[in-house]
Amino acid sequence: AVVAMPWTQDDITETEADAIKYLHRIAYHDAESVFSIVTMPFLESLERDDLLALYGMSRLESRGILSALLDHSTLRDGITNAHTSLVVAASLMRDAGEIGRLLDPGYATIESASGGTGLTPHLKISIVRTGTQPQAWTVEHLKDAVNFTERTMQVPLPVDHVILVLVDEAVPAHAKGANHGIAISYETKYEQGQDTFGRYLFQSSLLHEVAHYYWRGNEAWINEGLAKTIEYMRGVEREISPEFLQQRSRGRGDCEAHNLEMLTEWDPESGSPQFSCNYYLGQLLFKELLGTLGAEEFGKKVGELYLLSLDARNAGETPGIDQVRQAFLDQSEIVEKHWSGNLNAPENRTD
Repeated sequence: AVVAMPWTQDDITETEADAIKYLHRIAYHDAESVFSIVTMPFLESLERDDLLALYGMSRLESRGILSALLDHSTLRDGITNAHTSLVVAASLMRDAGEIGRLLDPGYATIESASGGTGLTPHLKISIVRTGTQPQAWTVEHLKDAVNFTERTMQVPLPVDHVILVLVDEAVPAHAKGANHGIAISYETKYEQGQDTFGRYLFQSSLLHEVAHYYWRGNEAWINEGLAKTIEYMRGVEREISPEFLQQRSRGRGDCEAHNLEMLTEWDPESGSPQFSCNYYLGQLLFKELLGTLGAEEFGKKVGELYLLSLDARNAGETPGIDQVRQAFLDQSEIVEKHWSGNLNAPENRTD
């Protein structure tokens, strides 16, 4: 059924190969669903948004709740191109009942906007909401986040469609927001902040999650440390109070790891108290490198690190200290100090 699709009749592109991979994942557990999916209107031709929807459905199938999507009355006539953002949002829901509510007519709204950047000229933004009114600044915050991160690293955003799901049930229990790879989810209350301070916090947090389109799949201290550092750099550029930025970036919390080497050996799970070490110790390293190199040279090195991390992941490795050492070769003294220098040993803690 899949190889009979119109877009499989010539050379297979990377996008088409990924679509086949996701269909295969679904078919491994539920071949009947794949026969239904390949007849749906959204797959008559294959676009990047269709791939996001397929990936979302493969996530649901892996959790055993794909039927909550496919059997819903809203999709009785099949998934169309107009449904793809909603399907992605549904794939983030915590259980089948929440998927059903999201798909009920009139429950969710979708706001769409375009706003290309120099490196991503066809950028599309979609916001899925339930129960809240759109705020004019949210789209602009997302555009600004993409612009700043691309300008800092000089690397195009790895996606051309940013989907923001403002639905509480799409956010992991231990977080207020998350980047799931195919979309960002955030608790609804954070969009509603009316004062300047509330808007800044929301904008800064969205920037953090946009940065995770680049920084994912590495050691967590790289992912979180760099996302926090990019937040910090935007605050400096916007002339936010240095005292406030320092307070926002300090946050050692319960971190007991003495250095990045110890943290890597522990590898704490997301949601555990020690996972905060990834934010704290990772940012300590990258902020010192930023202070040494300056914003322009630091951004260039971070862009190089991103490309090195892609190569490592394509080779089946988890990028970590080796890639950081290579990207910041001339700053090896700083890197090694943070890797094994016990900066966070009890006797060296200042907060």
